[in-house]
Amino acid sequence: MNILITGAGSVMGQSLFRAANFSKYAADMTVFFTNSVPEPAGFHFDSTGFYKTKFGGNFMVPVAREATYLPAIKKICADCGIDLVFGGTEHEIYPLAHLREDADFGPKITGLSHKFVDITTDKLKLGGFFSAHGVEHPATGLFANVRGFAARYGFPIVAKPRSSSSSRNIVVMRNEADLARADFDLPENIVVQEYIGNENEEYTCGCYLDFISGRGSAIVMRRALTPDGASGFGEVVKDNGLEDYCLSIIEVLKKEGLEGGAFNVQLRLRDGRPSAFEINGRYSSTEGPRARLGFNAVEATIENCLFGRAYDGFRPRIGSRFRRYYEEVYW
Repeated sequence: MNILITGAGSVMGQSLFRAANFSKYAADMTVFFTNSVPEPAGFHFDSTGFYKTKFGGNFMVPVAREATYLPAIKKICADCGIDLVFGGTEHEIYPLAHLREDADFGPKITGLSHKFVDITTDKLKLGGFFSAHGVEHPATGLFANVRGFAARYGFPIVAKPRSSSSSRNIVVMRNEADLARADFDLPENIVVQEYIGNENEEYTCGCYLDFISGRGSAIVMRRALTPDGASGFGEVVKDNGLEDYCLSIIEVLKKEGLEGGAFNVQLRLRDGRPSAFEINGRYSSTEGPRARLGFNAVEATIENCLFGRAYDGFRPRIGSRFRRYYEEVYW
């Protein structure tokens, strides 16, 4: 099978590649990489000798916002006989979601459809979606209405970009003085949320809806963040309340028409109850660690989308942990 992974220089793209190598299909797989800037680490993984997969080639492509991006992806798929495409950066999930609507290339795209990328990426829309379906979540509004928001919900208040990833560019306003100092280049693109819980009650949860069986699955990991907002530490926990909450979100999305795929729920606890402050409608930068710890969404996608079989291989290893660290690739 020929697999294309975009974002060879990103944590998410590289994590997808590691998940592929933890898959039972690794030895039968030829991996092709793309990237938009020269010399990403993933372009040189074939020089390490560490991996089971075969390497098919590396391709430079335009950045995702360029009109030439999708034609470049289509050409690689056609020239290399690509069976499945895994989007490895946040920037690429929108154009790849549009490509899912293409009759020839759509079946190769493993990400969510445009509708669900839009709902999950836009934090204001997500807040409205949660409210409409009765899903517990922090109150969310626009920064333009922050005074009224503060009067209703009090401090602290979290301000963050309406569309972003990896907990970047977040500002916590703890009082009126912080609010008076708050200054954003594009305030119309900033949302505010209630600040709930604490850093010791934060979880990243991998969710997967099986395309064949319609069954939802989830792995719950207590996490700690790195300074740049990625998950630097994770521990697989068994918590029926958190797992049931994630499964309820899968069911809500399913009712809205989601047919299958992977996404992430980021949550904290409010008075002991789970409350999601974000959904990332894509694969995760922790796909590699999750796969190693018993939850391989890449393997599940291959089983569903290439072989048309329901997947029953999720076995989260409760109590297992991971810690990220820096390493290099040499060539």
